[in-house]
Amino acid sequence: MSKFEGHTPGPWVFDKNLDVSQGGKFTSDQDDICFVNHEVGDRDGFANYDTAKANAALIAAAPDMYDALKDTLNSLEVAGADFTNEMYAIRQVLAKAKGEK
Repeated sequence: MSKFEGHTPGPWVFDKNLDVSQGGKFTSDQDDICFVNHEVGDRDGFANYDTAKANAALIAAAPDMYDALKDTLNSLEVAGADFTNEMYAIRQVLAKAKGEK
C-alpha cells in the first residue's frame, strides 16, 4: 500500500477494458482511478490497444514507483551518500507526482 497520502491508496490494477482501480475493485465507475482510452485507434495521437495497455500498466504502477523512489531518497539521505544529482532528480519526480510541478 502506498505511503503517499493524498491519492487513492495502492495497489492499483487494471482489467482487460483498461480500467485502472484500487486493488481490483471493478464494481462501478466510481471505483475507477481512470480509464485508458484505446477505442479510437492511432488517429490524432490516441493509442491503439497495445499502447493503451502499456499506459494502463504504467499508471497502475504509479503508487509502487512513488514508494520506491521515496524509500530510495530516504536511504540516500540517511547514508549521506554523494548522489546530489540523483537525489535532485528524485525530488523533482516526487514533487511532480504530488502535483507540485
